[in-house]
Order: sequence, then structure tokens, then C-alpha cells
Amino acid sequence: MTASSYRIGIIFFVSVLAFQVTGAAASAASWSDAIRLKIDENAARHFQNRSQVGMAVGVISGEQTLTWSYGESSLGSGIQPSVDHFFEIGSITKTYTATLLALEVLRNRVKLTDPVKLYWPELADTDAGEITLESLATHHSGLPRMPNNFEPEDPLNPFKDYDQERFLIFLKTFKQNQKRPYPYEYSNVGFGLLGYLLSEKLNRISYEKYIHEQLIVPLGLTDTKVQLEPKDLIRGAQGYNSFFELIPFWDLNVLNGAGVLKATMSDLLKYARFNMNEELSDLGQAVALAQEPRADTDQPGQRVGLAWHMDRVGNYSMVSHSGATGGYRANLIFDKNKKVAATMLSNAANSANCILAPIFEKTCEVEKWLQVDPVLQKKMLGHFYFEGAKLAADILLKNGAFAIEIEGQGAIRLWARSDLDYVIREADASVVFASDSDGQFNQFKLIQNGKSLEFLRR
Repeated sequence: MTASSYRIGIIFFVSVLAFQVTGAAASAASWSDAIRLKIDENAARHFQNRSQVGMAVGVISGEQTLTWSYGESSLGSGIQPSVDHFFEIGSITKTYTATLLALEVLRNRVKLTDPVKLYWPELADTDAGEITLESLATHHSGLPRMPNNFEPEDPLNPFKDYDQERFLIFLKTFKQNQKRPYPYEYSNVGFGLLGYLLSEKLNRISYEKYIHEQLIVPLGLTDTKVQLEPKDLIRGAQGYNSFFELIPFWDLNVLNGAGVLKATMSDLLKYARFNMNEELSDLGQAVALAQEPRADTDQPGQRVGLAWHMDRVGNYSMVSHSGATGGYRANLIFDKNKKVAATMLSNAANSANCILAPIFEKTCEVEKWLQVDPVLQKKMLGHFYFEGAKLAADILLKNGAFAIEIEGQGAIRLWARSDLDYVIREADASVVFASDSDGQFNQFKLIQNGKSLEFLRR
């Protein structure tokens, strides 16, 4: 293993509460009160962990709509996030792109079995050119999560400079390393390619104009946008990474279809309601087509349609998608039969998935992170080296938070399970320190995907 071959797999307070009920909520006060109490409890645990800045939660049950707000739209502002604050929704964008694909199928302008090369002739005689539209939309294309030539100039807005030229180079040189049928592998590249094909190649317009004309306007989504105008930024919930550094709204450029959209809770609830209700319109039929299960995922019992993921959990048939960008997290879940939907928008890059669990009668334990003695942590700081991969790593403090920085990568926050055991939440990895007989910390293990790398102090 070389130094360049090991990368951690990522890339992507006291709370204030507001509560609002609309529609027919008054007639179901007991239900809404019970749900509110449970969500409040989960939210309090997230904020006690000091992992959140602000959150907006929306629930649909039949004809009633409930919304909650926690925390702040920007640190120190004292302003609660509202249903009219813009958040990035990240990969929930994929469901919008998938709906556009379904719409083009119903119009007989494309077939799900069409290969990529049919719309991008420059990819003829390449492995990427043989991939079908359906395999892109179901994450069975064989494409990786991210392109191998992704080297952002600006880590705070990493996709901004990833343009058509770089994308084409990646696609022309891409080689399948396995035989069909390709297994499920979640791919931002694949959905970025799908959005680009539908907009730029099929319709000869930008993704922004395409989705605006074909989906956003017909659905009346006045606050769902690719780019925010200056007047919109006033209502923008400020994004923060895990170190609570300011993160700008991302520009996804050629990969727009994978995760570029910004939306308010009000608009996301409109979108959720439309996806739950059967309509005979062209868009209604496209929604239904996108939600048809087509393949297995890498999770037991889970199926995937065009972007949407389907699970059976207890009494609920759940259709869902989540989103994550540098400074935001989002979730959208619904059950079409029960007419129940739940959404969450957060302006911090830390998971808050437990927030929505009570709505679907799920038990979800909010992780408890320790506040480690700073004197003890100070002893762990320093420069370390893994000889097997000629790989250096620094243990450091960033904005007062404990972190690891692998050579050539940005700092990643470490969350404490114990004094010596830390989690990298973004990458499902852990860092475990060991002390010498004299109480010094001269080594740690980085554990990920069943591999353990031992770093020694230099």
C-alpha cells in the first residue's frame, strides 16, 4: 500500500425550540403532542452532544402538517431556522433527477436500457459508454462514488472546479473491474452523469434551466433552487462543518444532478406530499415510475427504484433518501399507504438521523460522545507515521475540537466513545490510542473496513 492509496472514505449548545401546527392538526392534538415530545427528547440529546447548530423538522400525517425548529440558523444569531430558511438538501436532489428521467421515459424520448454513448458519442468504445440509464439511476453502474481525478482547489467548495473536461477524462479512462451484473455501489458520479445527459445532451440546456422548467415550476416549488440569488441568501441557514467552521453553499458544476439543490422546509414538504399522492398527471406517473423497486442494495431487505430506497420497518413501508454536503444534512422519508412523511434539515455536517425515528415508531439511540479531559488529550497531540504505507498523520486540535489529519487530506473530527477510543463519523472508522507504561501516548490504530493501521509517534 502506498501513501496515495489510502484515503479515509469521506466527501462528500443549548437549543431553542419553536413549534407550529397547520391544517387539521387541532383535531389530532394528542398525536402531535406525543410526537413532539419524542422528537424534542431526541433533539435535546443531539444538542447536548454539541453536534448541531440548527434543525428544522417537518411532518405530514394525512391532511395535517407539523413543523418544529431547533437551535440557530447561524451561530450566535439567536434566530431560529424556519420553514422559509434555505438549506442544502444534498443527495435528495437525486430523486428529482430520477423523476426527470422517468418523465423522459414516459414521453418516449429515452429508454431505461439506453446506453450512455447514445447521448454522449465521445464515450463510444469506452466502458462508461456501455452503462445504461437505468443502472445509473439504481447505483448498479459499476461507477465509483467519486471520480479518481477529483482534486478540489477549494476544499470548502470542492466541486466548483470539477468541469466537463475533467469529467470526460475520467469517463474515457474508466475501466470496469468486475463483470455484469454489477453490484449496488452508491455513486455520485453516476447521478451526476445522469443529470448531465438529460439536461446538456438530451435537451441542450443547463441542468438549472432543465429542472426549473420541467419539475420545479410545475410542482409550484418557489423555494427550490440550484443557485441562490442575493435576496435568497438573507433566508439562507448558514452551513457548518464538524468543527463549526463556516461552509458556503456548494456549486456542483457538471455533477449537479447528484446533489446541487437548495430548498426550504416548506418546499420540501410540498415535494414530499406530491410523492405520496397518486396523480394521473405526467409528473404523477413519473413519480410512480421512479418509486418502482428495481434492484437490491447492499443492505439486507432494502430495494432501490430510480434513486429512491425502499425498506419495510415494522408496520411501515418506507421510501426515503438522505442528503449530505459540507455544511448540511437532510432526510426525507414517507409511507404512501399511511400518508405519513417526515423531513429534517440541519445546518451542520453531523448526523441527526434519530430525530425522525419516533414518527415511524422506531427506536433510535442518539450517540453519546464524551467530553475528554483536555489535559489527557493534549498528551495525544503530535505527528505520527505508519511505516507500512509511508503515511503520516497529525493528531491536533482544530477550533478546540480533537482531530486527525492524514497526509494530503483535510482535518477530520474525532468523537470520543471513551478516553482512548474515538470515532470518525463521516467514514465509519475509529482511532484507538494506547498508552505506554509511563503514561505517554506514542501510538494509535486507525481502523476502517476491517483493516488496522498502526501509527507510531515521530
